[in-house]
Amino acid sequence: MAQIITRAERDNDICVFIGRFQPLHAGHMAVIWDALKRAEYVVLVVGSAHQPRRPDTNPFFFVEREAMIRAAFPREVQERLIIVPMADSNYDMGQWSEDVYNAVHDFSKKVKDKDAKISLIGHSKDRSSFYLKEFRNWGAIDVPLARELDATTIRNDFLSPNRDVVEDMFTRSIYREDLNVGVINWLRDFQKQDVYHELIDEMEYYRSCHARWARESWPGSRNTVCADVLIEQSNHILLVRRNEYPQKGSWATPGGHLNIDETVQECGLREGYEETGIKVPKVIFERSLIGEKTFDAPYRDPRGRYITTMFHYKLEPKTPEYDPRLTPVANRARVDAALDFPKVKGMDDAAEAKWWHRSEITREMMFLDCYAMIQTMLARQPKQD
Repeated sequence: MAQIITRAERDNDICVFIGRFQPLHAGHMAVIWDALKRAEYVVLVVGSAHQPRRPDTNPFFFVEREAMIRAAFPREVQERLIIVPMADSNYDMGQWSEDVYNAVHDFSKKVKDKDAKISLIGHSKDRSSFYLKEFRNWGAIDVPLARELDATTIRNDFLSPNRDVVEDMFTRSIYREDLNVGVINWLRDFQKQDVYHELIDEMEYYRSCHARWARESWPGSRNTVCADVLIEQSNHILLVRRNEYPQKGSWATPGGHLNIDETVQECGLREGYEETGIKVPKVIFERSLIGEKTFDAPYRDPRGRYITTMFHYKLEPKTPEYDPRLTPVANRARVDAALDFPKVKGMDDAAEAKWWHRSEITREMMFLDCYAMIQTMLARQPKQD
């Protein structure tokens, strides 16, 4: 058991740890024990609550995960562990952040008369830890990664139809202490339920679908969902010349197929970076988004039923203030550099990348219905006051 620090030595009233804990593993527990050293109370915000079981991501209900977590910690810290459910809000991160904030502050009002010192704790290991930046009013504690553990691998092994794979997972977990003995006992009890075998059957169905779709469509998933980015600056539009069929040699907005682990908007930006090499920071793009639209004409692509969403980014570089310490020539050079078009080049599956003035773009030069898409987006942009 980790050492418990006395109350006088704790520098936070509340530490908040956000996760799905599907299942709780040693990496999670290291963070929780660290939080218990630092704070009087630890609020565990358990995500993906209040939704049906999904064996690949969410096989356990919130109440089951709460019981699993409780089984992993000794009695003397139970009252300091506050476990709250939190529903996902995939399309409204602002609402999700507000819900988390309110849940924590509702608890803080019960345990402290004045404002509590609250810190969000975790380790910035991947994109799933973006929420460490969502709560600016709280402190942030970035805990070094103690163990390189993957809940997905544990979950997949636990739901394998091969009994040997399951038992090997338990053996490894005991030997390497990947899972707490309380969690192991909880999982063993879960195996005795009918739902465990139902989850295995459903997981096998998923695996068969992935194998079938990999043979008949885009690698990795049955995927004809795409994203495009319309990047505009000073009445110029960034286009790429295609280096592959169909319509090899035509010009198009940067875009491509959705990967299985990203949103459509993330896909568009990824393709924009990969195909053009543009160095504009992501935060600038996020601030420059002025519109989006899905294009789904049934026969728009000869390869099949392709649906794309186009995101319109209008870059508006700012003129730097005059610097009296520099010569007029140097100041002019600063202005020219600031207002110049970002450097681009053809990369990935694009033969070339180039800024085109809007008046130069013709329907004939463009890939498939890309010309119509561009004109639709330009017509939809907000009117200037």
